[in-house]
Formats: sequence, structure tokens, C-alpha cells
Amino acid sequence: MRGTLFLSIVVSLFVANSGFAEVNAAPTPTDSESLCGVLNPAADPSLEAAKLTNIEADMPAIESQSPSGWCYDFTSNDLIDYQFHLKQIQSGVPSAYDAAHRISPIDSVFTDMKRQQKDVNPGATTDPVINLQEGGVPIYVFSSLQAAGKVRSLDQVSFTSSDEDTPETRAILKKLIDAYTAAHPDEAKEYVILGDILYQNGVYPEFQTFSLVNNNLATKAIANGQKTDLSQLENYTTLTADLPAPDFIVPSFDVHDVNITSSQRFLTLIKNSLAKKQPVSVAICANTLQPGTNTDTNCEGHAILLTGAGYVNGACSVRIRNTWGTGWGDKGYKTMPVGDFMTIAKQTGMLSADFLTSATNAVGRQEIIKDDETFFGLIKTSDGGFNFQDGTLSYANGTAYKVTGGKLYRTK
Repeated sequence: MRGTLFLSIVVSLFVANSGFAEVNAAPTPTDSESLCGVLNPAADPSLEAAKLTNIEADMPAIESQSPSGWCYDFTSNDLIDYQFHLKQIQSGVPSAYDAAHRISPIDSVFTDMKRQQKDVNPGATTDPVINLQEGGVPIYVFSSLQAAGKVRSLDQVSFTSSDEDTPETRAILKKLIDAYTAAHPDEAKEYVILGDILYQNGVYPEFQTFSLVNNNLATKAIANGQKTDLSQLENYTTLTADLPAPDFIVPSFDVHDVNITSSQRFLTLIKNSLAKKQPVSVAICANTLQPGTNTDTNCEGHAILLTGAGYVNGACSVRIRNTWGTGWGDKGYKTMPVGDFMTIAKQTGMLSADFLTSATNAVGRQEIIKDDETFFGLIKTSDGGFNFQDGTLSYANGTAYKVTGGKLYRTK
């Protein structure tokens, strides 16, 4: 590193004092060029438009995270479902995104929380509490599900969301509301179903209950005398004891976790992933996605998928897939100029993204991409999971390594 810096200084001094101008230095690409390439005025507009939507046809149907805060989980599950779909097609097996071939968001969150609990407290004997309003990180979901190998499908543990706003669903909600209010006579009883969100006296999310999200588990919880208010659910293992074993086999894949500051590098990584028909999960501030909010204050962290990029009417744009149901945008998608997208991506303080590729081995690996280094490590290990943070790789058994220059140096 020092040698490179010294050489750079020497070259700079030589250029500055020799009278030579850096006429051959390539100009820094713009954000549009980094993501969409140089605009060709003669290009067929229909071909450019196809770059925005060529992945959509292969993606699963959009589910709504409402009323949970699990955007990170929904986007992660979409990417894994997509990988499973691709593997089925490549192996010649007909693939369908039915409930039996999609990950249950609830079981995914629990598997992730259980794995993290084990890393922190290996001797824990109780289940972690599932909290609908608690956020998370996609990379942990990928690692946890890959380590588990199997997870329950939507066919086993459903998720009642806004896209299931039917008379039958409303009847279930009314039944659960009646049961809840009967058990809590001192609370206000005026409920209003407004669009895809169920409010109590117009307050959100304080009065959201797990009952409104998953009627099956919540009904069991109420029958067991367990509280389901405050958007929490305990004893998940007990509530799912009568269900068959997890039936969704998690496909092997490599995870690429990006946390960098360079816009050019960030957009180039996205461009390369999309060119391989691999969607990208990106962290943004969601304020501008919701009309009437102020984008200059209090970033509301959110995870979305990018499923395409191309020129629209001469402007480089991205195709966003959200987790707010098909009532948002263009049936759950929205096309946004790259400048607007980069604004809400930079507001998070770090350009962060995750994408998956076909596994390079039977287990799958994890790539950490930072400004100063890139590290490839195992997702699944014989001694449990690992944590990679601030250049230190820590394993569940207590061993730790310092990562320097792409090499591991054991520290304990």
C-alpha cells in the first residue's frame, strides 16, 4: 500500500514538473454512464425499455410486508425464491411460485433471530420473541437460512397481508378483533379498515397486533392464553409444533454484501449484477417513496429491489420493486431516474446493497465488499456461524481472525 502511494506521488510530481498534461486521463464516468453505459442516440428505445423489465417476468408475485417492518426479510426472501426458481429451470424441472415454493416471511425471520440468538447466547433455551416492527439486515437472513438448509414455506406458515384483503380475510380479522376486544374491555373498540391497513382509532402502528398478520398462529396463541398485542409473538416453536418439518430447501448461492462510498463502484456493481439477470437489494431512505413526507429529515430506512436499469426518454433510470403490495406504483414497481435513486441511497450514510450469484461450491460463500478491501468467506461452517465486522472475522466457538489485505491472521 505504501509503495503504491509512493509511486503515485512520484508520478504526480513528474507530471506536474515535466510540462506534460494528463491529456490521456479518462474522465470520471457520470452516474448515468456507470449504470446505463454511454447513451447511444441511435439505440432502439424499445430495447432500452426492455432492460428495465427483462427480470420482472421471472420474479415471484409481489407480497406486501404490511403491517410489519420486515422489508429486509421480504427482499431477501424474494432473492432466494428467485435463485430457487432459476435452479429449477436450469435443471429442467418445471418451476412455479406457488405457496409451497416460496419462503414464509415469518419462519424466515424466526430462523434468522434464532441463529443470531445462538451466536450471542449458545445456551439459550427459549425462543426469541418475534416482533413485527423490528428491522433487520439482509446479510443475516442469507447467512441464517443458508446455515439452516431448510425453512418453512408459505404453504406451511402463511402471511396475511394487504394483497389478501378479501371478504374472507376481513371476516377472519373481525373475528380476531372481537376476541381481542372481549379480552381487553378497557381498550377502545373502534376499528377502521382503511385500504390495506387496519387501524384502531386511526393509530398506526401502536395497535397493530400479530393477529392482523397471521390468523393461524395468532388464533393458537390466543387459545393458549398468550398475548398477541404489541405486534409480538412468543413460543413460536410451540405454536408450530403440529406443523410438518420445514419443506423449502434453501438453494446454495454466493452472497455479495456491499458497503462502500464510491458512487461509480456502487453503480457498476449493480450494472454487472443486473446484466447477469440478478436483482439487487438496496438500502434507501423511503421518505420519497411516500407522498407528503419530507426527504430532508429523519431517514426512514427501507430495503427495495432493483430489477433493471436503462435509458427512458434519454434519462438513465432504475426499476424498483417494492414490498408494499401491488397497490403501490405500477403494480408494485416504479421507474425512477438514477439521480433520484442515488439521492435516497446516499441519505442512508453508506451505499449498501446485496445480491446473490450461483454458488462457487456446494455450500456457498459470502463476499464482503468495502472501500478498502474485499473478503470472501464461508457462509456455513462446521463450528457455527460467523460475524464479519470492522475487519474482524469472529466464529461462534470464540476463534477470531483479523482480515488484512485479503488474508486471515488469527487473533484468538
